[in-house]
Formats: sequence, C-alpha cells, structure tokens
Amino acid sequence: MKRTFLSGTFLMIITFWVSVSFSQPVPNLFTAISSGTSSCTANNLIPGNDYSKPSFQDQDKKSFTCVGLLSPGQSLYTSLLSKGITQKIIQHIILHMKPVFDFKSKSRPKDQYTIILGASRELLSFRYQTSPLEIYSLQEDINKQWRATKEKVTLDKYLVHLSGKVRGSVFTSIDKIAKAKYIAAQFIDIFALEIDFQKQAKPEDNFNLLVEKYYRGKEFVCYGKILAAEYQGALIGEKKAYYFQEDEYIEDYYSPKGISLNPKVPLNYTLISSGYSHNRLHPLLGCFKPHLGIDFAAPLGTPVWAVADGMVIYQNHDHFNGNQILIEHEDGFISFYNHLSRFAEQIQKGDQVRQRQTIGYVGTTGLSTGPHLDYRLKKNGRFINPLKTNFPSKPIIAEKNKARFDQIKKTYTFFMKNEAIPPNIMVARIDAQDLKSSRHGPLSVQLYPLDFCSITAQGSPLSCRPMGSFNGSRIHIKIINLNLMPSFKLLCLFIASSQFLIHSL
Repeated sequence: MKRTFLSGTFLMIITFWVSVSFSQPVPNLFTAISSGTSSCTANNLIPGNDYSKPSFQDQDKKSFTCVGLLSPGQSLYTSLLSKGITQKIIQHIILHMKPVFDFKSKSRPKDQYTIILGASRELLSFRYQTSPLEIYSLQEDINKQWRATKEKVTLDKYLVHLSGKVRGSVFTSIDKIAKAKYIAAQFIDIFALEIDFQKQAKPEDNFNLLVEKYYRGKEFVCYGKILAAEYQGALIGEKKAYYFQEDEYIEDYYSPKGISLNPKVPLNYTLISSGYSHNRLHPLLGCFKPHLGIDFAAPLGTPVWAVADGMVIYQNHDHFNGNQILIEHEDGFISFYNHLSRFAEQIQKGDQVRQRQTIGYVGTTGLSTGPHLDYRLKKNGRFINPLKTNFPSKPIIAEKNKARFDQIKKTYTFFMKNEAIPPNIMVARIDAQDLKSSRHGPLSVQLYPLDFCSITAQGSPLSCRPMGSFNGSRIHIKIINLNLMPSFKLLCLFIASSQFLIHSL
C-alpha cells in the first residue's frame, strides 16, 4: 500500500513537471533580448561592420544581430531555435546554404554564426565561420534572390625573425619564444639528421629562425614555413639551413653549400608512422612480425622519387605490397617502394632513373591501412635501416638553380642579421585558398593546436601529427624504435593514438 502511494505520488510529480515544461512557449528573439537570456542584441548596422550587410538595407532602420557558437552535440538548428529564431527562417538558411555548406555533415563544435533580422523579424543576412579561413554567408543580391557564397579571405604574410638561447630543452626554448609547438617541432625536424638535440644541445646554445607568419587584418591566423634556421652549439659549432624549392615537386632544406639536409627520404612526407623493427605488431594481421622498412605517411598522390641513380629491376603489383617498384643501385644497394597508387609515366622495368626522379605516387594499395609509402633498403641481399646508413650520397642543388639559391640565401641572411630591419615585416598579400592548397602550407596554431608531447624512450621521441592540419605539413622528430617491453610499446601506441592522427602503421 505504501509502495503504491509513493509510486502514484512520483507519477503525479512527473506528469505535472512534463505538462509545465512543455506548455512553456519557446522564447522569441525579442523577449530574449529584453530578458537578457540571449546573445542577440539590437543595433544599427553601419558600413564596414564585420557582419555581412545586405546591399538593400536601410541603414536608419533598426535591425537585430544575433551571434552564436555551436556547443558539443549541438546542431545549427537547435542552436538557432534556442535563441528564438523561427523554424521557417532556420529551414530557409539550411536550404539555401546547402550548395556551399552542408550543416549536417560539416558543422563542428565552436563554429560561429551571425544572423541579422529586420524590425519585422525577417531574415536580412546570415554568416557562418568555421575558421578564420573558412567563412560562408547568405544574403539577398540586388535582384532580391538569396545567394550563398564562400567569402574570399585575404591574408597578409609577414617574415618574422625569432632568436634565443637554449634554457631547458631546445623544443621548449623555441616554443617559449614562438608560442607555437609546431615551429619548435619543425626546427628540430630540419636538423634531425645533423644534430642529436638530446645529447648535443647545451644550455646557452643559440638559435635563429626566419619564419612566415600569416595575419587576417590584426588577427593572427597561422605560421607558415621556416625559411632559414641557424643553431650555434658549444659541442657542434654552427649549423645552417635554408628552405629552397628546386621545381614543382622537389623542395627541401639545404646547407649553405646547397647540400640537402634530408637526403635519405624519397618524398615530401607528413610523418613517419612506423619505423624499422624486427618485432612490430601488425595493424591488420594482429600478430608480431618484422617491419624492415620505414612507413612515410603522406597525402594520396604525393610524388615518390628515386633516392639515388639506378635501374628499375621490378615494377608490378602483388597482394601484400600493392604497386611496387625496386631499383638497383651501385655497391649492392636495392631500394623498395611499396603501396604506390600508380607508377609514373614511362617508368618500366629496365629503365635507368636519376636521383630524385619521380617514379610513382603515394597510395594505399595492397595490405595497407591508409595512404603511405613503405620504403625499404637492401645491402648485399640483407635489409638494413634506411635512416642509419650513409646511402645515398647527399643531393646537391642543380647547377641551373644555384644562382637562384645563392640569392635567396643572401636575402634570408639579410633579414636575420640586419638589426635595422624590424623583427616582423609584411612582404605579401595572398588569397587564403592559395595558402591552404600549398603542399608545404602552414599549420594553424590557433585552430589546430599541436599539443606535442614527446614520448621519450632511449632517446627517441615519438613522431606525431596534429588533428586537422593542412595537407602537406611535415612534422617528425625521429623514428620511434622502442627496443622495450611489449607492454610499454602498447602504452606508447595507446597514448599516441588517443592524441594524434596516425594515417598508417
């Protein structure tokens, strides 16, 4: 009896709560403004306002601006509805924006929007921003037709000189000055094969960088490439590197004499997703097997070139390696290029190829988890670690490009050494779309932060890549080659997979 009474009482309370809750009308825009429960405010639009201003609007007429931010799990529909925007207007926005932006598949938490309504609650304009580089707007044109467009964003490119002394690690010292972990990681990457920073870096060593920095007006958007880098160490002396693009595909960092600082890799890669190991957990087969090569993750279609002069001795497809090319070089070396999406035109078995000649393109054919190049190297019939050998000889800038390289080197040095030049100077104004499509384009520090945490094991930090980075941004420090207990290996893989995007193992 008592249990029945309590159950009945509980049911009555629930019924009363539901009836009261659902009988409350959705607050409209104007009551929300007056009660102060919304971010919508009434104001007079003025020319030059950041919001999308319809060309036909009477500037003297009162209008209402509502600014919002999507929360996790929230759609644009529910967000606008919570601010008192009518279903008719919301559906109108979603329908007309779909040709340029599909909210159902592309909207993300922290996306920002601005909606402007007239005094009669009619829609005047709508603006949606996913990042400083991605802005979409909806408004009527001069023919009173609703038109959705992606706004053209113009960025100002600055050259910025950064310098400092090592206090702590090189990574943290650069990060403290640049306020960008990506730049610190890129600097270490440039000298990865020249300097062992964990063993050779000493306190009070000096570093200098000339780096691209992009702004939208006064708003910082992202860093670009490091154009020049210097390190002066007590143990290693002075090391210098200059960014130089020889042609459409070959771009690298070179010493003052024009010698490549990264000669052992056959492509411009994103990260090293798997290193050389005799006992690796295979991501597809689920068992431990040798992985006698290096996996370079890179966007699909990235050009792959021959690491040295030689002859193509194999070009075919098999179930495990997908599209594969083998090149025979001098002194008993044979290089392997696996999982290619396709072969370069006119590359066939028996062809002679030169160093850095394109032979194929990154793919995910065969037994593969994602786009990457599985690169292997044999010496006299035995596989060896490609990154721990003196092969191949270091490429030198082609004779026809040396004068251009020397001029660029002088320019970069002038910017870094001349105290009369401001530490940051604007050098260009570009379309943001061109910036994003660059194969070695910048990585946005504000929008896509690289929370870089090096997992150190026997002096080898884990290679990693941030979520959401622009295609082509290359980040790696060193190969992780953990000759440790399997349990620690799995722990490292778990930490890495939970924080970073790894295209393929």
